[in-house]
Amino acid sequence: MLRLEPLVKTSELQLQIAIVTVADLPEGTGRTSRLKTLVGALRLAHHHVTILVEHALSTTPGQQSSGVLAENGVAFEYVLEKTERSFGFASMLMKIRAVFAIRRRLRQMRRDNRLDIVIFNNLTLYDALPLTLWANRNHVATIQCYEDDRQEIVSRHRIGLARRIFGLNSWLADRVCPRLADVIIVISGYLEKKYRRLNGNRCPVFLIPPIIDCEFWHAPAESETGCPILLYAGAFAEHDEIELVIEALALLRQRGCNFRLMLIGADPKFERIKSLNQLITELGMDDCIEVYGFRPLGVVREAVFASNILINLRRDSVWSRSGQSTKLSESLASGRLVIASRVGDNIKYLVDGESALLTIPTASAEELAAVIEPALLSSELRRRIGHQGRTVALMTFDQHTVSTRLDHIVSMARDRAEASKH
Repeated sequence: MLRLEPLVKTSELQLQIAIVTVADLPEGTGRTSRLKTLVGALRLAHHHVTILVEHALSTTPGQQSSGVLAENGVAFEYVLEKTERSFGFASMLMKIRAVFAIRRRLRQMRRDNRLDIVIFNNLTLYDALPLTLWANRNHVATIQCYEDDRQEIVSRHRIGLARRIFGLNSWLADRVCPRLADVIIVISGYLEKKYRRLNGNRCPVFLIPPIIDCEFWHAPAESETGCPILLYAGAFAEHDEIELVIEALALLRQRGCNFRLMLIGADPKFERIKSLNQLITELGMDDCIEVYGFRPLGVVREAVFASNILINLRRDSVWSRSGQSTKLSESLASGRLVIASRVGDNIKYLVDGESALLTIPTASAEELAAVIEPALLSSELRRRIGHQGRTVALMTFDQHTVSTRLDHIVSMARDRAEASKH
């Protein structure tokens, strides 16, 4: 099992850091979870952070164009002073205007001695390149962050000229931008290898796994029950293995196992949810499976605390290999028993039968049922493995552990930018 040791703190300075991103802050969807916990870890290292948002990823009712994140008190602002966005070719002018606005904002911060480092969060060529070139000319350190592979490149559903142009933009970004960074941060071993190769060893690449607040997710001890509750919470994306879970539980019910399953996180209007509800009815499981749509973070946390077993299964795909599930880290931190797949970096952190129950991504319903059944039948097994899973989360994913590593990384980036002056 891989456990990341803290790096030695190299500086007591409070650095001024700007994060440039595309996200649905403060409460929307998109890449907000990793962004917020990254910011939280930087604040724990006593650095000052400002978030500059190019535009939203989607339209979420009630979004503010500026404000402060409730989780850590960090200020954010949409640089065009609005959260509405356009799509396709119509979005190009908006994107270009946002880049000019961000450059003006960074220039002012630099004049006011309030800018040491710019962090680019999953950006592409049109925004990362001009802003990086400006930063290099002004000896401002740059850090590039990547959380998954480029959807525009690897997606099988690239149709239409606009999508193809955005795909080319991402492809070129990977060939040009990594070679200009002072430091690169990635979330998985897959991306670590990718960006080491793409930057030609011109700068260090650091793996920072999902960052979480382990205390926030620490669940109270589970109560004794003859009807364990299983929870599957997530976006129900293409790599989520939900249908297999339902089929495996149907087999276990035929054997007399007692349980309830909660599915939380998907829009009820999704076609897949309609199919899931149909499958549940066909298998006669309506009385023991509840399907919910998107729920706020606090409600999901309460559902985790009310559960006995947390399921985080992924199909073997580019998404499960290049990314790393934050939901898995949160589940481990709860202290509940977690059932996960042997995909991506999971096997770096987890040991089957010790810190989680693991199943192969090609498991049949019968094979998955064999993994789930012991967890349903033994509360002692759930407590033992859940305890070890929380230990992994504390040693690997907790924001206090990661903040020390991030402090070393941002200090290194600053030092590399300073050295470029001479």
